[in-house]
Amino acid sequence: MKNRTFFFANYEGMRQRVSTTRRSDVPSAAFRGRATNPAIQPILNGYPTGTIRTTDADIDRYEADRSESWREDSGTLRLDHRFNDNNSIFARFNTDNGVVDEPQSALEGDHETSYLRPTHFVLQYQRIFTPTVVNEWKLGFNRAPLNRYSFGPFRETINVSGFQTLNDSNWAVETGTNYSLLDNMAITRGRHTLKMGGEIRRTHVNVGDPLFGSFTVTYPNRTAFLNNAVDTVSIGAGNAVLGTRKWSYYAYVQDDFKLKPELTLNLGLRYEYYGVNNEVADRYRVFDIYECRGFCPHGTPWYFPDRNNFDPRVGIAWAPKALKGKTVIRTGAGIYHGPGQVDDVNASLDNYADNYSLTRNEAPNLSFPITPFLGLARNIGLTPRSLQRDRRDLYSTNWGFAIQQELPAGFITQVGYVSTVGKKLFARVDINRLDPVTRTRFLPNFGRIDEKRQDGNSNFNALQVSLHRRVGRGLLWGTEYMWSHSINDNSIGAGEGDRPQNSDCRACDRGNSSQDIRHTFTANWVYTLPFGKGQKFLESGPAARVLGGWEVSGIWFMRTGRPLNITMTRSTNDLPDGNSRNPRPNLVPGVSIYPAGGPTFARWFNPAAFAAPASRTWGNLGRHIARGPGLAQVDFALQKVNRITEGKSITVRVEAFNIFNRVQAANPGTNFTSTGSFGIVSSGFNRTIGTGTARQLQLALRLSF
Repeated sequence: MKNRTFFFANYEGMRQRVSTTRRSDVPSAAFRGRATNPAIQPILNGYPTGTIRTTDADIDRYEADRSESWREDSGTLRLDHRFNDNNSIFARFNTDNGVVDEPQSALEGDHETSYLRPTHFVLQYQRIFTPTVVNEWKLGFNRAPLNRYSFGPFRETINVSGFQTLNDSNWAVETGTNYSLLDNMAITRGRHTLKMGGEIRRTHVNVGDPLFGSFTVTYPNRTAFLNNAVDTVSIGAGNAVLGTRKWSYYAYVQDDFKLKPELTLNLGLRYEYYGVNNEVADRYRVFDIYECRGFCPHGTPWYFPDRNNFDPRVGIAWAPKALKGKTVIRTGAGIYHGPGQVDDVNASLDNYADNYSLTRNEAPNLSFPITPFLGLARNIGLTPRSLQRDRRDLYSTNWGFAIQQELPAGFITQVGYVSTVGKKLFARVDINRLDPVTRTRFLPNFGRIDEKRQDGNSNFNALQVSLHRRVGRGLLWGTEYMWSHSINDNSIGAGEGDRPQNSDCRACDRGNSSQDIRHTFTANWVYTLPFGKGQKFLESGPAARVLGGWEVSGIWFMRTGRPLNITMTRSTNDLPDGNSRNPRPNLVPGVSIYPAGGPTFARWFNPAAFAAPASRTWGNLGRHIARGPGLAQVDFALQKVNRITEGKSITVRVEAFNIFNRVQAANPGTNFTSTGSFGIVSSGFNRTIGTGTARQLQLALRLSF
């Protein structure tokens, strides 16, 4: 319908093949010659022959070119219709069908194939009741199915400290779906603009690994491997596809109050409630180590809901008259709750199938193959997953202050400070650990248990400075600098954090977070050369057609390195409580962790700065005390717009990423006991496309009509 109905349609396809050099540490010929135990020969045969020697006589490096491939087809369809001046509707549908195949190591056949098809739909109806009252209703649907097939070179997953992990094969299924109903209303009354609304959300998540299950065998060091002295065994039965369901409810009210033309006050309050998960067919088992001393009776709530998520907000914007409107001061603060990931509170779902573990403490002769030990694991090594049932939802308290100033020549500068304090963040600890004295477990029929908790903390502070120039005289400019410091106790909030070295002392792991990038600088510019029609020079004629329409642009990005956590591999019997997840070494007093003359790609750390702790003691090295390589890159683009006729043009564009081809290094190896890779930078920051690659060129041709 003319002037009433409009549509937009889009298709985009991508086919990408990238060959990358992968490196894996494998047993050397000398090491194979000492491996006389016939039981480990099948494992040794799973490793290829190395192609490069390392500084460790037991370890060679195997290099091979492996192909990574991406196939993606995406489409969008949007329809807008205006019934009259007061009523309008739009609908939008997006879908994206992708297949990603990428190697997991240099080993032949060790790769992972992911099939993804995110789909989104929204329907919105807007009603203008009066010039001061506007309401919109939205219906939303979001689905993100994932099928991931892992193909490994071995039957079990084999971990030998210093060597590449031999992976097994598996299949993971995860499909998340959200259904949302929203209403938002805006009312203007004099100096007040009131906004209020709410949302009802239904979340479905179907997850499982229904095909294989898993077996993981870990050797704490190479000597133990030669002696076939297995340290730990983990056995997962594999879950059928189970379905989590939950309701969530949100509501808010906000008032933008213009006290004076130059002063605006923003006040708001938001409430969020995230329901308790349940399984669609009532398939689950709740584990509680203290209340139930094991599995709880069926019908026990997975966890208790948090109904106290009230979030106040306040903001102030002031442009003082005395400064002639060229200065704006802004400040604000608020509390923000978050639901985290649905999977983070699905421990009862994970327990539907039995999982087992066994360590050398319970089975002193634990060895490969593990079949003779399966009965013992079932009797004393049941390993469910646990969730803090009195958990509270994570939240952050944020505040900020900024001054913006207009400068001559069209420039604007801003100086600001922001701060965030996170509480009740998602965290993980191991429970039912070994008693340091008796070497027994609180629940003797269970093994070491992974418990998810909401007791993590974090804080982030940043000073931000920017300088921008609006488009004028052919030049657009923007510069940003940020100094920041991010600290946490090995908890982030969405599942990325690892367990603390000592599960009884989370505060002992307080330190720089893995996201702590201390300095970041970005500059971007667009400059239209002053030739051609409407420009300063050569407005017409043949020279104008040749020199006119050219534009150069670029991005200059720099940042300092990310923190690195130095760890080592230790056996469960060598640790106070048998918790062998990423323990740290001792720091040798008075010795720099970096070599004399500074870090190099071949020797980033000074090995003499670290030492193995005494048996049954924790390492005293702090978490994230080291830094990896920084990143610096300049991207450049040159384009020319060629006018054909009025309303038609062809644009030719060439882009260069990392135009100076600066080496962008990944982090070095950080496992102190993996001597063949410790402190060695063996790969680039990014192997494929984007920031951190070697120099890449891209050409584009665009027809506009």
